[in-house]
Amino acid sequence: MKEVDGYLSKMWNETNTSTQIIEENFWDMCRILEKDGFVVSDDAAVSTFSIGPFKIASTLDIKKKDLLIYFLETIVPTIFSKVSGLPFDQVYSLYLLPASNLLINLADNCYWIKDLLQWEILMYIKKENQHGVYPTVNDIKKSKEFTGFEEWQMEDAVKTLKNFENVLGDNHKLIITDFEGRIECMV
Repeated sequence: MKEVDGYLSKMWNETNTSTQIIEENFWDMCRILEKDGFVVSDDAAVSTFSIGPFKIASTLDIKKKDLLIYFLETIVPTIFSKVSGLPFDQVYSLYLLPASNLLINLADNCYWIKDLLQWEILMYIKKENQHGVYPTVNDIKKSKEFTGFEEWQMEDAVKTLKNFENVLGDNHKLIITDFEGRIECMV
């Protein structure tokens, strides 16, 4: 996929032969993706805020890139196939722009926890919180659920969970600790 706006217009034109559109029709959607670093554009002062072509950002890490590619190659074609017969303006404003905003919102609330211990500790804290219990790191170390792990591993896992980043790279709190060391799950 060389240019996102060109790719989208080509995909629309292939599935909706009665209404042909051009790349510029997708620029508002591309600007939504550009704002959070999913795509980049060639900026130029031509009576618009920015002008295409919009390309996938080369500095994208693999998590964001996978999410964007999935969106462009799976979600958008699915939308196009389900709305055949609707005018482009309606499809664009009622489906594509909200879907782009949904992608950004999902990415803002999406975490990639690869470490099994971190995941287990997060779920343990969440389960305990649901019962009105806010465990400390020492409570976690003493729990029968984590008997196969070293204390330093559990301490590191909790420390990592306190400073976890979402897919967009923003530091959102998965857990917080109060002044007495009690841990609350925020997700």
